[in-house]
Amino acid sequence: MVRASTATATVCELVETAADLYGTLLAEHLGIPASGPLTTVLGDEISARLRKDPLPAPSLRPQNPPGP
Repeated sequence: MVRASTATATVCELVETAADLYGTLLAEHLGIPASGPLTTVLGDEISARLRKDPLPAPSLRPQNPPGP
């Protein structure tokens, strides 16, 4: 179980890093104007473009995800 948790944490770190590095570039490729670092607003716009189902209302999403 510890190996699975460690592997999951590693994959999450890699995905987060890739999003930080390439999020703005992805937005531009999707035709979303972007400058500067990836923000929550920009991430929501990317998600809205890529999701097959609608995003929940902003009031239903956690504002500050729990830390480690």
